[in-house]
Amino acid sequence: MRIIDRRDFLAAAGALAMPWPAFAQGPELEIMTAGPGSAFLPYGQGLAKVIAAANAGTIAVKESKGSNENLSGVDASPTTLGTAFLGSAFDAINGTGFASGKKHVNVRALFPMYETAFMAAALGARNIGNVKQLDGKRVGCGPAGGPAEGYFRAAAEIAGIKPTIVGGTPADQGKQLLAGELDAFWQGAVVPIPSLIEVTKVG
Repeated sequence: MRIIDRRDFLAAAGALAMPWPAFAQGPELEIMTAGPGSAFLPYGQGLAKVIAAANAGTIAVKESKGSNENLSGVDASPTTLGTAFLGSAFDAINGTGFASGKKHVNVRALFPMYETAFMAAALGARNIGNVKQLDGKRVGCGPAGGPAEGYFRAAAEIAGIKPTIVGGTPADQGKQLLAGELDAFWQGAVVPIPSLIEVTKVG
């Protein structure tokens, strides 16, 4: 397996549309994360355990399609938190990109979570060693229309290549990579990226 590493944005926790003291009183809360194989899901699960251990309330962990869906969920509900890329948060606040003109006025950042690394992984048998060699290849980019896909499309444009982009959950796309249904798998998350770790255990 070859890994192409590219450092990028800090990921940030999406915000609660209420002040922190209200959070500390222990209302029923929900945190939107992402799907299996993502870094957001175990992060949210860990945060929920910390909150419960501190007797600061309870929080339900909800799987989602990731940053864009999470930001919209946070904007719509005063008892929802969400994990998000900073790039997606910027679009949400300004009504650009996925937000399509709708400014998310109820979103506040709580704290940075981790520095995000974008990586493309391919099986060694594919002989893919750089981004340009992804031209014409099937590349999994996580949930369709999500931020990882957006960043990959930008990278592909800069590289002058035209890959076929495939959507899906990180866990499923790791399996598709091993089955030869994908030529490469692009993800952005904390290192080590959970879905890629699972691939290396098998491949």
